[in-house]
Amino acid sequence: MNTEQDLNLKQKLSMKLLKVVLLAAFCLGFALSLIQIFIDARQSSLAIDSEAEQMLSMIREPSLRAAYRIEPQMGEEILTGLLEHKSVHVAAIKIPDEPELAVVERPLSTSRYRQFSDYIFEPIRIYRVSLDTRAP
Repeated sequence: MNTEQDLNLKQKLSMKLLKVVLLAAFCLGFALSLIQIFIDARQSSLAIDSEAEQMLSMIREPSLRAAYRIEPQMGEEILTGLLEHKSVHVAAIKIPDEPELAVVERPLSTSRYRQFSDYIFEPIRIYRVSLDTRAP
């Protein structure tokens, strides 16, 4: 009878140990997944910022010429090229103390994941580049 009780006790201990190991593995896997998601989100955010800075640097000179000549149509043509990028919602060329020289915009895209991505990333990012030729 002792061997039967010992066997029963061993099975109960084995089940408890199995549950603890599975729970620990689940918790560790979950924590590592969350860490990986946050690392990937941070890297994606930096990539978005870098791409935006590259786009602004590409249109800086043509935008400067449009602002210098006060040519709204030229400004709109320059900005329309930015709308080819799906993440651009609004683009404008502004002369200080004056109304916008040119503005182009399109509605925000809708997605079933938008609320989730807005929670992880900033929903709207604003980037600016100075057209002042004296700026460093």
